[in-house]
Amino acid sequence: MPGLVSARFVGWLVCGFLISLVFVVARLDWFFIPLPDSWAPSADFDCPQTGAIFTYDIIATRTGRQNRQMATGRQGYYCGVRSDAMGNWTMYGALGFQLAEDTEQGLIRQIWPLQAGKAALWQRGDRTGYWDKLEYRVVSYGLAHTQGDLYWAYQVRKSYWHDGTVKYVELWWAPSLRWNIRQWNTWPGGTEVYDWTLVSAWMPQTEPDTPGADRGQVLLPRMRTVPNSSS
Repeated sequence: MPGLVSARFVGWLVCGFLISLVFVVARLDWFFIPLPDSWAPSADFDCPQTGAIFTYDIIATRTGRQNRQMATGRQGYYCGVRSDAMGNWTMYGALGFQLAEDTEQGLIRQIWPLQAGKAALWQRGDRTGYWDKLEYRVVSYGLAHTQGDLYWAYQVRKSYWHDGTVKYVELWWAPSLRWNIRQWNTWPGGTEVYDWTLVSAWMPQTEPDTPGADRGQVLLPRMRTVPNSSS
């Protein structure tokens, strides 16, 4: 009986802590509160459900409104997207843009399944080419707040070293959406730095018939660049 009472007490403490987190994030407008790594679950790779629509707080110049992305399917590690800003494009492993080189794609594959503290590093031995060193790191797992919605999310930091400087691109990937809810850049001297946060997400009512099956055919288009838009 004492053991049962103790377990219930711990359970109530945990519930109270989580409720407090929700209150703090929602009321104080903090974006992200990380949990201790020992509390963080792991997450397998997947792409958003085909037809899901995500709206972000950056304006697409082609439409003059907040940029929308619609999931168009999965092919291997490629997640297909159609957006107001750039038309059809893909994200590799949900974390790297469609033109990510083979080295970067390898790092992305290494950090899946996501787990807080997990990292993959590549360093160029002869210092030829553009990047001297690349790292993908799962910084933490926690509770994120985006314009009234709460999501459990993984904070993933991409670090790019070149000529003595380092560029950071941070993404927050939400397992419930299978997609990113925020991108944040730290890029010394960068002239085009695109930061964005999720405004809303709309999910289709039905899932595919076969769990894990390909959810649509993904096109791998040529790059299309639109000024002043993020994705």
